[in-house]
Amino acid sequence: MKSVIVTGSFGFLGQYISREFLSKGWCVIGVDRRRTEPDIFPHLKLNEHHILDIGSDQFKSLIDKHKPGLIIHAAGSASVPDSIKNPATDFKDSVQLLFNVLDAVRSVSPETRIIFLSSAAVYGNPDEIPVLETTALHPISPYGFHKIMCEYLIEEFFRFYNIQGCSLRVFSAYGSGLKKQVMWDICQKAMNDRTVVLYGTGNETRDFIHAKDLAKCIHIIAEKGSFNADIYPVANGVEVSIQELAQRLVHALGGNSLVRFNGIIRLGDPLRWKADNSRIRTLGYSPTISLQKGLEDYTQWIKQEPKSKS
Repeated sequence: MKSVIVTGSFGFLGQYISREFLSKGWCVIGVDRRRTEPDIFPHLKLNEHHILDIGSDQFKSLIDKHKPGLIIHAAGSASVPDSIKNPATDFKDSVQLLFNVLDAVRSVSPETRIIFLSSAAVYGNPDEIPVLETTALHPISPYGFHKIMCEYLIEEFFRFYNIQGCSLRVFSAYGSGLKKQVMWDICQKAMNDRTVVLYGTGNETRDFIHAKDLAKCIHIIAEKGSFNADIYPVANGVEVSIQELAQRLVHALGGNSLVRFNGIIRLGDPLRWKADNSRIRTLGYSPTISLQKGLEDYTQWIKQEPKSKS
């Protein structure tokens, strides 16, 4: 049985990833730094689950014990605003955390491959649309800068220690269980207020990918991808404005809230995102969940959640 360690296995993306690899017959070993109850897939049963700090002797011993074929690093920082408020914490939870993973692999299991979940934030406001893996990087937040540093770590450990790894520049992932970012914000306001007031102009765009499709894409890369410090833009290649997204979410919720934009572009918010996903399509990826279906599923999940302000 193929084995994979998923760091951040009880996080939003970690749960989807763990479920996908379990369904494909992998032995999935989850690692989280604190105990939480999974609320996306409450009956998700990993082969093993460990509460420990990445970088600890226990983490290194776990890798040494299992010698996993793959580590999917989904743990760490996940907030652009938080990175601006607390750059030191973001650095620790991104750059230092990945270094700990890589160094542990170097020490005890150099045959283990690593998939790092990077972010489209490395592009900032890209020079070209759609965005390629070769597009120039212009991060506009500490979060984006730190993701670039992580990608360089993947390259460093490949060049000097032959640790096989790749970085996935994930664009806007969403799905049931996501309790932050623009979709959550829109839905919470639409259910609690007669007017949904959002940052920006509404003309900003994003390229969305459902977490189930993201997990499938990660599995495809695990099976067929190149791990020579390769870069993969991961999205569906469809550009959607925030104005359109908000209207569709309000409609899916069955409400009649007005949507307004305050014209303020927050620090760290990009203007346009659209990926060229030809590289992952060449490996065999194709979306299975349309944005319309994904929004319907997401709003149905939202309706079952207790109402709360974002």
